[in-house]
Amino acid sequence: MADDFAKAEQAKADGNKYFQEGKYAKALASYSMAIELSEDDDGLDSLDDAKPKNPSIQIYYANRAFCHIKMENFGSALVDATKAIEAKEDFPKGWYRRGSAQMALGRPKEALKDFMQLCKLAPNDKDAREKLKQCQKQVQA
Repeated sequence: MADDFAKAEQAKADGNKYFQEGKYAKALASYSMAIELSEDDDGLDSLDDAKPKNPSIQIYYANRAFCHIKMENFGSALVDATKAIEAKEDFPKGWYRRGSAQMALGRPKEALKDFMQLCKLAPNDKDAREKLKQCQKQVQA
């Protein structure tokens, strides 16, 4: 189990390197590997003794969502950002990524809710406040 978590962290590190190099498809594949290594995939066996969840899984989903945004796969970004939020509700990047995907999909009202939650979680984040302002302007337009 801990071995899978270590492998997941290595896959995330690889993904981060690819992302910085602008190799978004390779980064996406690395984050997908991290998620795969972290998820419970043994079906009914998990009813007997629950497999511990990787405490970093929301980071992998949020990072993969960012890859999707960079590659303009906004629907996939929305799904991954939502999974990041479901994994850890107080993780600001999940809300940021989902709000960004909502905006790109032309859903400013939904994005507004996400950016408002983001600003509650990260009240001193200037970028979050700016996104909220941009979104409010679009909703009012």
